[in-house]
Amino acid sequence: MSPFNSAKLEDLVAHYKQLEQLKSNGVSCHRFYSWNLCYEAFGEFYDKDTVPSTKKEKDLLALHLGTYLVNLGMYRGSTFNLHYNYTIHRSIISLLFSPEAIALRKNNHDINYLKAHVKDIKKLYDEIYNKYAELFQHTWKDIMDLTVDTKDRKASSILITEVLLGTICCLPAYDNYLKKGLETSEIAHNLSSATIEKCITDLLTFFETNITEEVYTTTYKADYPIMKLLDIAFWKLGSEK
Repeated sequence: MSPFNSAKLEDLVAHYKQLEQLKSNGVSCHRFYSWNLCYEAFGEFYDKDTVPSTKKEKDLLALHLGTYLVNLGMYRGSTFNLHYNYTIHRSIISLLFSPEAIALRKNNHDINYLKAHVKDIKKLYDEIYNKYAELFQHTWKDIMDLTVDTKDRKASSILITEVLLGTICCLPAYDNYLKKGLETSEIAHNLSSATIEKCITDLLTFFETNITEEVYTTTYKADYPIMKLLDIAFWKLGSEK
């Protein structure tokens, strides 16, 4: 049986929404809501067809992105992020507003568009990887509180997919829970630059097979792009495993 029968999907998403809507003084304060805050901050530019051009605009988006990554556990001791502040993310802001990235953001509810532009997602993934690698190359030797042998010199697939989920939403975040959830299906789950096109194609095929357009449009589209919905459901399945 598919892990996404309609009742199971509804249950998974309902549980996520309950957590997401934790409020204090009328403001949603659960860490899961950090995705909404980051996604909406970038949306201020995507929705108005504008590109952040000033240092202040880029700095604000980098700060939103850095805070979101903190809430998702991307600043733990085993990650390179721990040794930098949020300003390192300024370097990728321009990549997130390339013509291909803008089009992906505007069409992230359209499964046919995503299927036709898998190569654009891979290109963006690789560009972000390379930009972080360039940053590391110029700075990692100067991190004085670590020995050379322990310094992480590359961006992980988890980091890059968390970034893409929180900004453009063209991929789920490939953390351990999501990958365990994907193991309940036949979807490729070991994501890298070499496998990303197959991973995306498998995800979209699965979505198209198990979630009808009517169900998605009437129940989930207003709240979540396709990849965010998949991220919620498979992450929850993985956490249950």
